[in-house]
Amino acid sequence: MLKTAMGLDLVHVPYKGQAPALADLLGGQVALMFGNWPEFRGHVQSGRLVALGMATARRSAHAPQVPTLAEQGVRLESNSWNGLLAPAATPDAIVQRMNAEVNRALAAPAVAEAFQQGGIASLSGTPAQFAEFLRAETARYAEVIRRAHITAES
Repeated sequence: MLKTAMGLDLVHVPYKGQAPALADLLGGQVALMFGNWPEFRGHVQSGRLVALGMATARRSAHAPQVPTLAEQGVRLESNSWNGLLAPAATPDAIVQRMNAEVNRALAAPAVAEAFQQGGIASLSGTPAQFAEFLRAETARYAEVIRRAHITAES
């Protein structure tokens, strides 16, 4: 049993991915879950789920009606993201070309519209910016792990 900052007693139920957890949430086997907005969006819009809060620093442009957890007194920020990675030995010219092509694709009207419809924020950038983001994420979660005394056996 986990006592939260909000005074809730929660039991962690491990799942092998968001899809089976979401199925159990929709089926009433679990009472709540943390997950990714794009997968929840349609269920919230249809009224099948209620969004209790976003674990983002600011309200999402895709769901401005959903308050952040911080607004509700819970200091928690956890964002999902995707990125492209290549082997370290990949020549810089290839990395730069891949980056340019991905940024071009992200700027295409059809892709931008699909992301907007799916509630997905797109952040294009440079390989150096992504490397810095990865370093910051690694440091942030290392601190979470350290403070919570999480081990591989936890």
